[in-house]
Amino acid sequence: MKYGKEMTRAEWVKCHVMCGVKTNIVTAVEIGDKHASNVKFFSPLVETTSRNFMIAEVSATRPMAVC
Repeated sequence: MKYGKEMTRAEWVKCHVMCGVKTNIVTAVEIGDKHASNVKFFSPLVETTSRNFMIAEVSATRPMAVC
């Protein structure tokens, strides 16, 4: 009503991905709701990846705000 037309509301989710740096192969994916803690996704991603790939080291970043 405010804008003179029907507006839709988006349902946001968080997608965490682990991939190979050289190959860009996606090795694990975890989907959570918009309020899910980022820290809880790290271990499952590493564990899933280690089932199929030898991991020498892991590099991770903190989430960035999207503007």
